[in-house]
Amino acid sequence: MEGMVEERTAELRLEFEERRKLDKELQKKKEVLSAVLNNIADGIVACNHEGVLTVFNRAAEKFHGLPHEHLPADEWAKHYDLYNEDGKTPMAMDAIPLFRALHGEHIHNIEMVIAPKKGKQRRLLASGQPLFDSQGSKLGAVVSMHDITEQRKIELSLRNAHEKLEQKVEKRTIELKKSKEEWEKTFDAMNDIITIQDKDFRIIKANKMAHQTFQIKPGEFNGKYCYEVFRGSKQPCQGCPVLESLKNDDTHATEIVHENLGKIFHVTSSPIFNENGQFTQLLHIAKDITEQKKMEKELLHAHKMEAIGTLAGGIAHDFNNILTPILGYADMILEKLPEGSQLREDQQQVLIAGNRAKDLVKQILTFSRQSKKELLLIQPDIIIKEALKFLRASLPTFIEINTSIPKCGMIHADPTQLHQIIMNLCTNSYHAMRESGGVLGVTLAPVTIEKGDLRVENLDLTPGTYLILEVSDTGHGMHKKTVEMIFDPYFTTKKEGEGTGMGLSVVHGIVKSYGGHIFVYSELGKGTIFKIYLPCIASEETSAQSKIVSSYPRGDEKILIVDDEEVIVQMERQMLESLGYKVTALTSSKEAWDVLQKQPESFDLVVTDMTMPNITGIELAQRYLSLRPDASVILCTGFSELINGESSKKLGIRGFIMKPVLKKDLATAVRKALDEQES
Repeated sequence: MEGMVEERTAELRLEFEERRKLDKELQKKKEVLSAVLNNIADGIVACNHEGVLTVFNRAAEKFHGLPHEHLPADEWAKHYDLYNEDGKTPMAMDAIPLFRALHGEHIHNIEMVIAPKKGKQRRLLASGQPLFDSQGSKLGAVVSMHDITEQRKIELSLRNAHEKLEQKVEKRTIELKKSKEEWEKTFDAMNDIITIQDKDFRIIKANKMAHQTFQIKPGEFNGKYCYEVFRGSKQPCQGCPVLESLKNDDTHATEIVHENLGKIFHVTSSPIFNENGQFTQLLHIAKDITEQKKMEKELLHAHKMEAIGTLAGGIAHDFNNILTPILGYADMILEKLPEGSQLREDQQQVLIAGNRAKDLVKQILTFSRQSKKELLLIQPDIIIKEALKFLRASLPTFIEINTSIPKCGMIHADPTQLHQIIMNLCTNSYHAMRESGGVLGVTLAPVTIEKGDLRVENLDLTPGTYLILEVSDTGHGMHKKTVEMIFDPYFTTKKEGEGTGMGLSVVHGIVKSYGGHIFVYSELGKGTIFKIYLPCIASEETSAQSKIVSSYPRGDEKILIVDDEEVIVQMERQMLESLGYKVTALTSSKEAWDVLQKQPESFDLVVTDMTMPNITGIELAQRYLSLRPDASVILCTGFSELINGESSKKLGIRGFIMKPVLKKDLATAVRKALDEQES
C-alpha cells in the first residue's frame, strides 16, 4: 500500500512540474503578447462577449486620455468623447467600431475623432471584427486604431501646394485573441514587417507580411539571421537600430533604404524582457514609408517652385527695364541707317539678340507659371532654327548636329514654349552624349494621318495633317522601365543638382495642350528618338508675323511720360517727339502728380511706369482719373503680379504695354488711346 502511495505521489509531483512548466510557457507568451501590443503605435481595444472592455494597450490609453492607475472598465468611457469623421457630430452607440464589431460586423478604416477630457484630440482610423474560439463560440470583439492626426496635416499641406495630390492611407487589421491562436492572428494581420529576434539577430518568429515581402514560405525564416534574409549580407545592416537596443536595453528607431525592394522603411527595435526582467529578445518592426517620403519630397519641390516663381518675377522686371533702352535705341538707330549697308545688317543682329533676351524672360516666366500662354499662328521651322543657333554655341565640338528643317506648314503654338521644347529635348540629348560624343539629329516633316493609320495606331491623334518634329541622339539610351516613367513629374535619371525631373513633364503637357502627341523610342547603347506630332494649320504663306510696318502712326498732342529710369524716359521722349508729339518727361512720380494737380487739362495723354518709388503707376493713374475722369493713361511695366491689360481697363486705364518697349508698340498704343478719347 505504501508503495502505491509513493508511486502516486511521484506521478502527482511529475504532473505538477509539467503543469508548472506549461504555466511558465503560457505566461511567457502572454508577456510577449503584452510587449508586442504595448510597442505597437496603434491603439488596441477589446471587449468580452458581454461588451465589457477588457483590453486597452498603451497607445489606446494615450488616445483616450486614461490615467495610468488601474481604473474599472465601466468608468473608462467617462474620460473621453467619440465623434464622427467630421469631428463635430457625437458618435452614436451603434456606430462605435467596437460595438459594431461585437455585433458581428467586420469594419475597415472607419475614420473617427477621440476627444479625451485630458489630453490631445486625435483623428483615428478604426478597424475591427468579432473574435471566436476554435469551436466558433463568440469570445468578444477587437478594434485597432491607427493615429492619422499628423498624416492628415501632411495631406492638407500637400493638397494646398499641388491641388490634386492625395494621401494613401495604409490598411491595417489587427486581430487579438487570448490564446496562441489569437496572438498569431493578430501578429499576422499587421501590414508592417514584424519579426521577433534573439540577441544574436536570429529570427524566432516572423509575421505574414515579412513572408510575403521576401517571398519566403511560412517557417523558413526561423533560425536565420535578420541581415541574411533582409539584405543577403553576412553582417548587420549599417545603422540598424537593433545594435543600439543591444547597447542600452532601450527602444531605437531609424530610417533605412532597402535598395533591392526600392522602398524606405521606418525601422523600430524594442527589447523584450522575461519574467525576471532580463533582456532576452527583440521586437523588430519595419514600416513602409515610401509614399510618405515621396510626398515630403514633392512638397519640398512645390516650395522650391514657389520660390523660383517669386525670383523670376523680380528678374523679369529688372531685365525688361534693362532691355527697354537697348531694344528701343537699337530700333531707332536702325531707322536711320541706309538699306543694304553693313551697319544696318549689324544693327539688325543687335535687335535679333535683344529679342532673344526678351524671349528668355518669357521662358523664365513660363517656367515659374507666371506667364499666360498666347497661341499664335507661327512657322515652326523659324523658331526651331533660331533655337538650334543658340544651342550650337554651347554644345562641344565632339557632338555633331544634323538637321533637316524645311518650311512645311504653320501651327498654333506659343513661340516661347516651342523654343522651350527644342531646348529641353536637345539638352537631354547632349547629356546622353557628353561623355563619348555622338550625333544630334533634328528634323521637321509633314505627314497626313488617315483613319485607321497603322503608323499611329496606339497614339491619341485625330485624322488630319501634322508636322513631325523629331529629335534623336546616339547616346547611351534608356532601359524600358525608364522610358515608361520618363514623362512623370519629378522623375529624373540625372545626378542631384543637374535637373528637377520637370523638363519632359512640362514638354509633355505643352504638346498635349496643342492637341499633339509625344512619343519616345530608346535602346541601350544605341540612342533615343523623340517624335512630336503637332497639328498643322492650313494658312496663306504671308502671315501677320511677316508683315513689315513701313510707317508708324503720328500726332501732335501733348504727352506726359513718367518713369524713374532716366534712360527709359529719354528714349520714350525721343521716340514720341520723332512722331510729332509734344512731350514732357519726368523721372519722379511725386513731381508728376504735382504737375497734374496744378494743370490737369495740360496733357492729352499720360504714359507712366508701374513700379516707382513714392507713388506707383496705378496710384498715379487713379489720382489723375479722379481729377479728370475723361483722361487717357497708358501703363508700362517690366513685370507685375498685381495688374495686367484686362484689370487695368477696369480701372479706367486706356492702354497697357509690357516692357521692353519698341517704337512701333509705343506709337500704336499712344495713337489708339488718343483716338479712343476723341471718339
